[in-house]
Amino acid sequence: MAKILIVKLGYSKTLDPEISRTSSLGDVLRTTVLLHKFKDDHVSWLVDEHASPLLEENPLIQRILIYDLNSVLQLHHKRFDTVINLEKVPGIRS
Repeated sequence: MAKILIVKLGYSKTLDPEISRTSSLGDVLRTTVLLHKFKDDHVSWLVDEHASPLLEENPLIQRILIYDLNSVLQLHHKRFDTVINLEKVPGIRS
């Protein structure tokens, strides 16, 4: 069983910094199609707190991490076989 991390916070990419931090729920929901590829793996998902309810009852996600300083520090100590970073927001890109 592989350990997978998906990073899709749900932030919109715009030139306006205020809008960039607004949760785009549709982006997170559309991304869940990726989960079927990893149905036999342990999936963790890093997401904005406003978009997290979309993921909470999904049986293909074992761990939901709310994007904050604490979760980022936790991730620095974890190892994943695959990391899928779907964010384009500066500071979140790998």
